[in-house]
Amino acid sequence: MEQGKCRGCGVWLQPEWVVCRYCGAPTGREGAGPESSTQQAPERPAPRSQAHRPIDAALDLAEAKTLVANIDARFPDIDDLYTGDNIPDSKLCNARKTCEVPDDETILVLLDATVFGSAKNAMLIGTRAIYLHNDWASDTSGRWRVGWEELVDATPEERETHEARVGRKACLNTSGSSADPDEAAAIAALARQILLARR
Repeated sequence: MEQGKCRGCGVWLQPEWVVCRYCGAPTGREGAGPESSTQQAPERPAPRSQAHRPIDAALDLAEAKTLVANIDARFPDIDDLYTGDNIPDSKLCNARKTCEVPDDETILVLLDATVFGSAKNAMLIGTRAIYLHNDWASDTSGRWRVGWEELVDATPEERETHEARVGRKACLNTSGSSADPDEAAAIAALARQILLARR
């Protein structure tokens, strides 16, 4: 059976899933169900009764694991995308510096948007915010920090000229990345889904 997106949360569904393993929405498929799958799905977000946390609170361990698992499952073929312990130290160091990420912030995801792989232009998703840096050639050059409240209020989307809007004004220029603007926006949207589950 062909893979599709969940109508409830937008995550890519595995063919054997009868319900989404992330939000529990029915997939409209009949079959053996997720219990018979040989592949183990990533952890689901906490049930809503446990998820009543302020939107601006840092991601907890379960939310961070869910975000990384969702991104890994949905975007396995983006060469410039790194998650968790697979983020190269040199790229992380460059991106943290150019994006001016606080020293105490834990970075979960790095999308390198440079042609030669330095990650000086990048999107970083941490436990408290999304951090971006574009060079002078971008329509939205400079550093950007998109906090969780802003991310929930904005809808990440593709823009013209190789840019993905992540916050109200913050954009990532993906012209140097193997990810297109739609994919970069979808990566940010997965972080937004985690936050929306808190409501």
